Amino acid sequence: MRRETKLALVLVVTGALVARRAVAQSETINACAANAGGRLRMLAAGAACKRSEHAVSWAVAGPQGPKGEPGPAGGAGPPSFPANGGLS
Repeated sequence: MRRETKLALVLVVTGALVARRAVAQSETINACAANAGGRLRMLAAGAACKRSEHAVSWAVAGPQGPKGEPGPAGGAGPPSFPANGGLS
């Protein structure tokens, strides 16, 4: 594996772990979106967006939706086997 690929992989995994920790501590995800292109950057607690970005946020879990209609009954399953697997 090339050095650049390894570095990119380390950065992605590190970013994911930081984001997961930030989300676990809050019910809202805060980030900055680049005005040109929309690339997202997670915000650390107390950090602010750059002049070339605007703030975005969203809830970790959305509101409960309405209860759905029951689905159709499933078909018959496979025949059951004796507890000993049919061996005597």
